[in-house]
Amino acid sequence: MDVFNHHTQVIDLLQKHFGDQKITGIEIGTQGGGLTKGILLNCPNVSKLYTVDPWNHREGNLFEAGHPQEEHDTVKGWAYTALAEYGDRVEIMPITSDEAFTKIQGPVDFVWIDGDHTVEAVERDILNGLRMVGPGGILGGHDHNTVLEAIKKTLTYRTVFEGEDQTWWVFL
Repeated sequence: MDVFNHHTQVIDLLQKHFGDQKITGIEIGTQGGGLTKGILLNCPNVSKLYTVDPWNHREGNLFEAGHPQEEHDTVKGWAYTALAEYGDRVEIMPITSDEAFTKIQGPVDFVWIDGDHTVEAVERDILNGLRMVGPGGILGGHDHNTVLEAIKKTLTYRTVFEGEDQTWWVFL
């Protein structure tokens, strides 16, 4: 697989857990479309993947959100180009995750959270994801170390699995 380490872990997790079962999912935090493309390329059973990113600069925000708007515009263009070949299997949603969760008709089989890394945003994404993912699905994300407070607060009664490169997930 020609993807980054945490991307490989997500793809492996989806392949092992769902096998050839037709599934749908939501990815929060598209950035340049690398994970989205990796999932669509390596998991032909994903019939629909909603990928969500507002590509907006937010002053003082950690990670990519704090980068200049010009960089967001460039990366957004990369995502649209990288994902064009997947047609109806992917829906690019240039909005916030809060907005996306109100527009996507659930349930879905997985939600992967790697967007706004503020504790408040991750808490909302986890709670929205818990409502959106059906039984037997997966809710997970990246950057475990920066969002640990949100994970502990919202997933108190769940077994949280941790992978390498700061991935985390729960089975629902």
